[in-house]
Amino acid sequence: MATVRRAPRSTLPRIAGELQHWLAERWTWLRPRTLPALVALLGMFVVLSAVNYLSHPPAVAITMSDVPTTEAPTYAFHVKLVLQE
Repeated sequence: MATVRRAPRSTLPRIAGELQHWLAERWTWLRPRTLPALVALLGMFVVLSAVNYLSHPPAVAITMSDVPTTEAPTYAFHVKLVLQE
């Protein structure tokens, strides 16, 4: 009985075929887990942005006072009225 072996292929197509086979195996594992993985990634970014938001104090401190103020509220703009005769 004799065994006939094929001639070795060139290296580049063999490596490309093995890489394609490896990626196909990984994709079959990842495909049913894609949506949960994306939700977990989104949750991670939400948690990190919440930590960043809570680690910086607000720019203006809001205080409560029992004493009512009689001053008019101030706003961030002024209106100038010019009358001409």
